Amino acid sequence: MREIMKQTKTQTCLSKLLLAMILTTVFFACKKSDSKPAPQTPVISYNQKIVSVKVGESIPTLIPDSSKGGSVTQYSIYPGLPKGLSLNQINGVITGTPSDSLNPTRFVISAYGPGGLGRDTITIAVGTVGFVYGTTGNFVFTKNSTDLATTALAPTVLAGTFKKFYLDPNSTDFNTKTGLNFDPATGKISGTPSKLTSASEVPTPYQLVVAGVTYDNKVAYDTINITINDAAPVTAGYAAFKGSYTVGVGMNTLLVPVASTTGPVVKYRLISPASLPDGVHLDSLKGYIGYNAATGAIDTPRAAFSGNVVIRAINTGGSMDLTVPFTVNGSAVAPQIKYLMSFYSGSLVDSLVPSINSGGSIYLTKQDANNGVPAVYCNTVVIAGQAKSTAAYAISPAMTGMSVSTGSGLYSGTPGTAVTIGDHTETITIQNAATGGLPTGSFTFDAIVNAPFFTYNNGGTSPSSKAGLSNYYNFLQGQNVTAPVTAGNFAGYSTAQLSAGVAAGITDPITYTIYPVNTAQPFSALTGLSFNSTTGAISGTPTVNTMQGQNYANWVYIIVGKKGDGSFTYYKINIKIYANSADWADPAK
Repeated sequence: MREIMKQTKTQTCLSKLLLAMILTTVFFACKKSDSKPAPQTPVISYNQKIVSVKVGESIPTLIPDSSKGGSVTQYSIYPGLPKGLSLNQINGVITGTPSDSLNPTRFVISAYGPGGLGRDTITIAVGTVGFVYGTTGNFVFTKNSTDLATTALAPTVLAGTFKKFYLDPNSTDFNTKTGLNFDPATGKISGTPSKLTSASEVPTPYQLVVAGVTYDNKVAYDTINITINDAAPVTAGYAAFKGSYTVGVGMNTLLVPVASTTGPVVKYRLISPASLPDGVHLDSLKGYIGYNAATGAIDTPRAAFSGNVVIRAINTGGSMDLTVPFTVNGSAVAPQIKYLMSFYSGSLVDSLVPSINSGGSIYLTKQDANNGVPAVYCNTVVIAGQAKSTAAYAISPAMTGMSVSTGSGLYSGTPGTAVTIGDHTETITIQNAATGGLPTGSFTFDAIVNAPFFTYNNGGTSPSSKAGLSNYYNFLQGQNVTAPVTAGNFAGYSTAQLSAGVAAGITDPITYTIYPVNTAQPFSALTGLSFNSTTGAISGTPTVNTMQGQNYANWVYIIVGKKGDGSFTYYKINIKIYANSADWADPAK
């Protein structure tokens, strides 16, 4: 019996627990169903934006479409409608017959609802000549856009026939301030908006009044506002310092934003955190972090910090938020670096290989007899701590032809001796900015120097001034690179002379990539020539020449040949393109 009572009691408890769970679920489901989405903002648009009638003539019924937004409970209008016209405050309909004349006037209708406020603008003219530019008279363009070059901004004539239009300020001032043109015969505004109407972060319109005169000498006016903004900024963020700073030590390497590739930035603003660490400033004009613009001095942090800083880059066209990792250590840490290998000093793009970390290998190319091997640059990126601003870097043992900058850590040069894998390990020591010495950082790498896997040999090309320089090519604009040059008694380049000549003993396939050195565009886009990544061959017909001033310049390109195992060498070629065959044959040119 006792056991039965115990089981009954247990079942009762379970039933109560189950009932409680059901009630709780129902309660929260009901609470969830009680929640409602936030009401939408009203959006209204009238069926006719511009109305022109005679005195005593009924206007067409103006009806707002509110179907694309939230519900509307009331309408209002500003300024007040002329005598004879009325607005239904419940449904927004405008009707009536005006009894007085009215110059073209813009009216703003406001629609109120649970979700907020929506607006639309209409223009009404009664019994007068008139014209308007658009429904609001406000126009926004992006600097250097082609909107007005293809479709001019023209006045909509409400009544009257206009013979001439005038501008205040005058058309010369208008063109000087905006870059746009005004046609007095038609009132059209066209051209390319090449001048910003505001140099600050706040868009500011250029206001002008257009006067139109009819053939019966009646005058009408319209006021318009033109705003020309920059393209919103687009930037890669902040430059490559990835290290950290130390309390009490000057920030000798500032955090510097990369320049915008579209519209320039006019203002930088801190978004988060609420403030930078004590002692650290943001230069609002240049975007530097770690520089006090008021005193012209670099900052010295007085408080530790670790996290992301968000800086907003702003111009009249918009903004872009830049996230910057930022660390201030409470005590000194050993500086650490990585290298980015490039053919350009100071380049922080992984041009050749992914970033090189301590303990890795650096592939270099031995100089050849034709000096066809260019200098290479391993550019420094600090990834922890902070190095001294002077006498910070030292290398041991030094390799002939290569050196390290004591101030920046740049490792560069052209080695003169081949070195196989594992035969030459170099260590770069890095002095600490916080202490001037300890704890020091270090970067160790295996230097591998290969003789060129390939070279280029033009076969002793004329003109004679270039004979013997096997990596120099002389082409003729508008003529295929393999075609003969009659004036120079030159038979033309063979395919072999235009291709990478693979060195003896190299059997692995090589993939080739070409890089411009003293030009800003890729090889084929700039010259009209083609480059084969499998053979390294140059082909095609040059579409340009290399004349600069009174002389022809050599355009320098570097070709990298990489094997499947990741090893590579690089070689330099020089291209001169002549405008005509007489110049090609002239040794002085």
